[in-house]
Amino acid sequence: MKIIQKYRSEWKYCEAEPELVYLKERLASILPYDSNADENGKYEINTLYFDDYKDTCAKLNVSGEGKRFKYRIRYYGKNSGQLWLEKKEKINSYCHKRKCVL
Repeated sequence: MKIIQKYRSEWKYCEAEPELVYLKERLASILPYDSNADENGKYEINTLYFDDYKDTCAKLNVSGEGKRFKYRIRYYGKNSGQLWLEKKEKINSYCHKRKCVL
């Protein structure tokens, strides 16, 4: 059986504060509120990344290699009782994340 993985595009932009406020106001009426966020719309992400003894993942990331992956353990907010093991794969601007609860 072949498993088809869904990839999403991931783009990052640097914007000035006024543009961010404008976008937040425009999008608030059409996008659902993030249930992990606090009343200010923010939440903590705590992450421990893993790599091999040659730091292969870190070097591929810094060099901008088009195809790479990383493993991490992560928890959100103050809830360290629910840990996630994640593998994030990137192929150019597309990414895919697989995760499971530890």
